[in-house]
Amino acid sequence: MKRLICLGILLTSLFALAYTPQCPMACSSLQDGECLEYSAYFQLGSMKIDRLYLKTELFQNIYEGDSVFSILATGETQKTMLNFFGLHDSFYVHLRCADLMPDYYYEHDFERKYHGQKEYHFAYVGDSMLLDAYEFRNGQVLDSIFLFVGACPMDALSLVYRLRNFPFEEAHEGESYAFDFFNKGVCETLSITYQKIVTLRLRTGETYQCHKLVFDVSEGALFSRENPVTIYLSTDPSHIIVHAEAKLKVGYAMVDLLSRTRLKEPTDKIFKQR
Repeated sequence: MKRLICLGILLTSLFALAYTPQCPMACSSLQDGECLEYSAYFQLGSMKIDRLYLKTELFQNIYEGDSVFSILATGETQKTMLNFFGLHDSFYVHLRCADLMPDYYYEHDFERKYHGQKEYHFAYVGDSMLLDAYEFRNGQVLDSIFLFVGACPMDALSLVYRLRNFPFEEAHEGESYAFDFFNKGVCETLSITYQKIVTLRLRTGETYQCHKLVFDVSEGALFSRENPVTIYLSTDPSHIIVHAEAKLKVGYAMVDLLSRTRLKEPTDKIFKQR
């Protein structure tokens, strides 16, 4: 963190004009105490592998003097899926309430043969973003400071919650939008195409009116550019993700909303630790 502060002081002296921080976004959809639960499963032919349980909690907080939304997302395999692989991942972010820019991000991935950890500290100078990034992936370490001018690459969790506040009511069918994403030490551009409003019925029997969005994902071990990820955001003011699906190189992956509730206080101790 000291490196980030020193670099910030140096850059401040280089900017004679005051700029608006890049990528500010007004908050329109996030509420204190929001708790969402999801169930994810894989479909391989006629065989269904159930499930990956996901949970998110959001609370207003104070972090380094900023009023923030502290958001925790966790995921763990349960039921039949435990026979295939064990997974227990957690993601934690502080998003500034004023402009939904991230101050801090932490990720811990623990799977049978994979252990990964990420910790990002963000700072803003003029129209530039400073990102102090630490990443650990199975013994490989990335520990560097990155400067982005005129760009604001987001961590994974910040990107999801900022997306919920994007004014898709003003979008037209077929329009594409570019979002900067920080991944493995580089700034990538994620293209999201707005399709239309659809009526969606979940496995729980709940029915939602949704904005349908298609992601152009990066080529990887599971996804391919020929099979983009599709997500569905509710058209009500909360714009929650109610369903997501992706065709994998083998089979399909699907995510359904299980419940949405309001909590008076966090259920996880991580909110008190960080």
